[in-house]
Amino acid sequence: LIYHLATPKKPSIGLITSLPVMGTQQNPQPLAAYAALAQEYDVTTLANDFTAIPANIDLLVIAHPQAISPPQLLALDNFALGGHRILAFVDPLSELVQQGNPQAAVSSDLGPLLHSWGVDFPANIVLLDRASAQQVAAGNDPREPSIAYPIWLHLTPQDFDPRDPVTASLQAVNLASSGEIAPMRGATTIFHTLIASSDQANMMNRAQLMNLRDPTHLIDSVRPTGVRYAMAARITGP
Repeated sequence: LIYHLATPKKPSIGLITSLPVMGTQQNPQPLAAYAALAQEYDVTTLANDFTAIPANIDLLVIAHPQAISPPQLLALDNFALGGHRILAFVDPLSELVQQGNPQAAVSSDLGPLLHSWGVDFPANIVLLDRASAQQVAAGNDPREPSIAYPIWLHLTPQDFDPRDPVTASLQAVNLASSGEIAPMRGATTIFHTLIASSDQANMMNRAQLMNLRDPTHLIDSVRPTGVRYAMAARITGP
């Protein structure tokens, strides 16, 4: 209530996405995340052929972008270089897209833009985590024991940066088929990890993962590397 009284004008957010945020013919309800965003902010969805970022945009949200042209990448870069903030979600395997349209592109990337910001994102690699694996039903029979499914992750405070205001109050985050991001060697930007895997994780090629017929044995494919892979980070600096 205090926030709304002190901020009578809603901050303006620009949205670039290929996801069905407004719902589909089969399910006309908007995605819960979009509905919550629209309640608190003034959200403008940019057209697929946008050529510039509107001057009134305070924050740009990019979720599962597709077919971003070089002039559009330049517009995004200029937006960031102008001191504005971008919240970007890229994905090696979007299960939301896969379920809704198996022919659609399940991965997303920002191509050379991420590299220019000093970020490496392998768009065809999925993270598996033994320690954070969610327990799922092995079949339709509720009497069957559940199994650990290492591409569906249940993350807890030990996986978050406790000192950062974005993650300090988080208690749990669930992720499905996540990828990893990492700072590029020689980058001039500052890479600050916000959410990371456990040290019982490794990476798997998306094609190999999608060709697996029996998910009950997926946990056996995890070969822990001892590395805590970053899944969310803040990038700052020149």
